[in-house]
Amino acid sequence: MSTMTSPTSAPGSRRDGLLNALVGIAAIIVVGLPIQAFLASYGLFEGESGFISVHRVFGMVLVLLIAIQVIMYALLVQRGVAGRGAFVGSIVVLLVYLAQMMLGFATRDDAGMAAWHIPLGVLLMGGSVMGLLRAQGMRNGNGAA
Repeated sequence: MSTMTSPTSAPGSRRDGLLNALVGIAAIIVVGLPIQAFLASYGLFEGESGFISVHRVFGMVLVLLIAIQVIMYALLVQRGVAGRGAFVGSIVVLLVYLAQMMLGFATRDDAGMAAWHIPLGVLLMGGSVMGLLRAQGMRNGNGAA
């Protein structure tokens, strides 16, 4: 006698709520990072301090989403849906983002720190896109990443 799993309960199923939420959050992060860069650039180059303030607040929202993403990957590892590499990758993105935030605050006193702020943002973009692709792959049943 074989056990059948319904499409709604099978790990990796398109209907898996946690995987769908992970893909959604990962997509928001990927879209949010260039918006974050625009807010900072426009604020700096146009002298619009309001954009810098929005950049700061939006950065806090993004770090919260990235932290939620780490928790979601931890849950998926426990369920056997995600591999440890995906979880470790999400932690690395969180740590790089936290370093990015600290550099952002440091640029108030040391403009030279901005030289590190920009390439770190590029690294974050790559890590975030990788996270989105992993999440989509898991949701589509392409194995634990």
